[in-house]
This record gives sequence, structure tokens and C-alpha cells, in this order.
Amino acid sequence: MAANNSRGPEPRLIEEAVRPAMSPASMTANNDPANNAAIQTDDLETLQAAAADPRLTEALALALLQQSALPAVAIEVLAKNRGVASVRKVQRALLLHPHTPRHVWLPLVGKLFTLELVAVTLSSTVPAAVKRVCEDAVLTRVTSRLVGALLLDSDPVVVQTALSNGRLTEAGVIKALLRHDASPAFVDAVCHHPKWSVRHEVRVAVLRNEKTPLGAALRFAHALRPPELRDILHGSHLSSAIKQTLLREIGEEQPRGSAKQSLRSSKLR
Repeated sequence: MAANNSRGPEPRLIEEAVRPAMSPASMTANNDPANNAAIQTDDLETLQAAAADPRLTEALALALLQQSALPAVAIEVLAKNRGVASVRKVQRALLLHPHTPRHVWLPLVGKLFTLELVAVTLSSTVPAAVKRVCEDAVLTRVTSRLVGALLLDSDPVVVQTALSNGRLTEAGVIKALLRHDASPAFVDAVCHHPKWSVRHEVRVAVLRNEKTPLGAALRFAHALRPPELRDILHGSHLSSAIKQTLLREIGEEQPRGSAKQSLRSSKLR
């Protein structure tokens, strides 16, 4: 009888790849790699087949990654296995393994929580390159949060200093703008800041803040398409009077510089 090549890998492929020093029955009953004996196989083909098997469990994936000699090619195959690649414990194990290729572990840094990254930096076995990237990621996250908190300070000098900090992210500025306790001084500083005032998403957040000055709101509104502005104003906390002014402005055809005249007159009101 002809062999049926449509079947997947033999069910025992995974068990063979992480062959523990226990009976097959006990292996089936207990897949916890912490209770499995040392992994024996060093056959690359078997390891790759096991890493790619869609039936690979979290426990067996971790058991594979406990092999310090597991080759990079098998690790890369495992990282593409959708059944286990999204599991946080597997992601941490991939990050910690000395043979994980850089293009595999680097994206994982952004997926881990800050405390998980701290744990990685404290590990004595983590590769030096991984440790440096994780340390930088932790520093960036912590500093960004501290700088973001300074944006809400009552001292304008502190706010200006925080806005110019290289660790501050666009997401941090937007988050502060959307807070109800954002000060008028902070909002005004963002509206005139050479770096942040030209960012599209920052402008959207500014137009949603009730403390945005009319002049800045008009300036940002003219840079948007009317449908987009109407959508932003629909969820904005600006006063009804300012919303009506902005909608009236974008509804004009702007012949012969009428928009500039309207802008100047609005600032004087």
C-alpha cells in the first residue's frame, strides 16, 4: 500500500526531540519541562520537525529552549510556530537563549513588560547584546514615564524642559494632552513647540483639548481636511463657540486671502 504523504509529522516527533529519561506514559501524563530529564537528542532534522509541529505544547517548547546547544535554525523555526510563539514564557525563553538570532529576539523586547525586561537584565546567563538592548529599553520606558509626568508640572520652565527631553515620545505628549488636568500653560507650550506642534497626531490631540487657545486651534484646523476636522471636533472638549468658529472657517472658499483676514479678526475677538 502506498504511503500517505499528506499526514503531518509522526506524533512521536516532538517527544523524540525532547526525549526525557522517563517512560512514554509518564511523558504523556506530565509535559512540564521542569520535571523532565535532560534533553538528549542532537539531531537537527528532528529538532526542526519538532519545533515546526503545530501540536507543539508550551511545555515542550520550553523544554526545547532549555537546551543550551539548541541550534539557531531550530530556534528560528520554533519562533515561527504560531501555536507557541505568542506565549509569554516562550518569548522570554527565546530572548534568553544564547543562540536566538538577533532578528528573532529583537522584536520580542518591545513585547515584554518592563519588569520582565528588568529580570532579563539581572540574569547572569543572558547574552551581552540582549542585556544591553533590554537595559536601554528599560531606561527609555522609565525615563519617558518620568518626563511625561513632568509635563503636568505647574512650573512652565519644568514643562518646557520636559518637552525638549530626548526621551519624551509622541505618545507621551498625546497622553498628557488628553488628560483633564493638563494645564493651559502646557497646552500652549505644545502648540508653539517647534518639534511637537508640527506632528499630525499631536495636533489632533490639541484640537480635542478644551484649553487649546483659539489662535492655535485655527492654525491647526486650516491644515486639516474638512471631513477630518469635523470628525475630530465631534469628540472634542473645545467649547461650542470655538467649534463653530473652526467649522465656519473651513467652510469658506478662501478667495483673495479672505481666510487670512478671518484668521486675524478671530484672533482679535
